[in-house]
Amino acid sequence: MENSSQFDYGNGLVFYNEKDIQLREYLTNKIYTLIRDTLHKENKSITFERVETPTLLLPELLKSHIEQKFELIQAGKHYLRPETTKGLYKVLENKKLPHCVWQIGKSYRDEKLGKFRIKNLRFREFYQLEFEIAFSENTKCDYMEVVKNELIKEFGFNEVVPDDLPHYSKKTIDLYLQGHETVALSYREDFNFPVLEVSVGMDRLVYLIQNHV
Repeated sequence: MENSSQFDYGNGLVFYNEKDIQLREYLTNKIYTLIRDTLHKENKSITFERVETPTLLLPELLKSHIEQKFELIQAGKHYLRPETTKGLYKVLENKKLPHCVWQIGKSYRDEKLGKFRIKNLRFREFYQLEFEIAFSENTKCDYMEVVKNELIKEFGFNEVVPDDLPHYSKKTIDLYLQGHETVALSYREDFNFPVLEVSVGMDRLVYLIQNHV
């Protein structure tokens, strides 16, 4: 992405060249390995599962997003997923805890505010690397804290506590790189048992590392 004309395809869309793809894949494996090894130090029984889930979702799966007037993109009778969470939740059903299910894939948002320029790093179509880490109510481990600390140590992120929590969150911490929000960690309350979500904006991370903005 040293050539921003290749990265910025216009209107919040991204064009990846081969070098970009290689870096994205390297970072995906690096973050997965970091989170896996960090959590195994805390609890050797935690298991990991990589999946791919649908990008089209029925309206009933996005009721809370619709109520919150989220920036959804409609596709016929479906919506393009605004995040990968719903599919990951489906995989988590009936799993033995603790268990982490994760994936990397496209998400879509029709944001109305702001300008979709490369310097803003805001996109309508973007790669999201997401981990849903499910655990029992009586766990003694603060999974958010240990994962956050390792990500900061590895990438030099700055920790920011947001003023407003997402509607699904009990606690959220954002990690910024070079002034751009790049990772969000949230203890979610919208599943049958406690879940730590780690969500990484891969387009931002790849661009910032390539260009040292």
